[in-house]
Amino acid sequence: MTSIQVERILNKLKLELKKQHHNFYLVEASPWPFVISWALFFFVLVTVGNFHDWFPSIDWKGSLIFNSLFWNKFLPLFLVLAGIKYWAEDVIGIGLFEGKQSSNVNANYKMGFFLFIVSEAVFFLGIFWAFIHLAIVPSYVIGVCWPPRGLETIDKFLVPVCNTLVLLCSGISITWSHRAFLENKREDSLKGLEITVILGIVFLLLQFLEYKGQDSFVISSTSYYSAFYFATGFHGFHVFIGTVFLIISLQRFLNNEYTQEKHIWYEVSIWYWHFVDIIWLFVYLVIYYWGGEPRSFVWY
Repeated sequence: MTSIQVERILNKLKLELKKQHHNFYLVEASPWPFVISWALFFFVLVTVGNFHDWFPSIDWKGSLIFNSLFWNKFLPLFLVLAGIKYWAEDVIGIGLFEGKQSSNVNANYKMGFFLFIVSEAVFFLGIFWAFIHLAIVPSYVIGVCWPPRGLETIDKFLVPVCNTLVLLCSGISITWSHRAFLENKREDSLKGLEITVILGIVFLLLQFLEYKGQDSFVISSTSYYSAFYFATGFHGFHVFIGTVFLIISLQRFLNNEYTQEKHIWYEVSIWYWHFVDIIWLFVYLVIYYWGGEPRSFVWY
């Protein structure tokens, strides 16, 4: 066998190996996971450093390059957001323009996102567990009562009830949007999605006003305040993420990127929004309603 024949056989084998004989997508090399990983590390490093004053405020003649505000605040956040943006564009392009988003790929996306939601649910379970433990077994330091003596709790029938109604209405509107989309009623689906985005923003504004109105409500004061801010703050962060998901879905909706067969991002965004709705009901019942009621214990 001549060298030319061997070369032809090898070329045929290479072509055969490049052919896809399955219904999955093999991920190609991408720089964005590497970029985002280091950007997140940089972001956490400078955030912790700012808490401990590791980075002195230096401004050499107003130069942007040497301005500590630029390095400590804007650059890490910019790197994270830029990495997420370009990575998302690559993923969307693979499914939308290259046609590699098969039924198996969609099933894997859904399973991965479902497991992500399960992990988030376990995270909130830990938060509720910590709060309930602090309430049931209060320390002598806080007067063996919950909430600690002398503390003012937030009125559970004012802003918390309004936020509950807002999220319940948003759950209805996003369900209406999804049902209309499946029935090929584009206009109604778009209206429902827009209403949900607005309600998400309203919730965040109400949460901000609730925090702003509590001048003496400091996270480091007692275990009650720490647990309260930890639970409500993280839920608010998840509402923010869910609102961003829905805004991206709205933009893609306006760009006509969704079809009846391929709308995976829209679907998982709805899953996530229902998740934050359900978690809020537990936050309201455990943190505001049950946790805000005065009670005394004698366990020792």
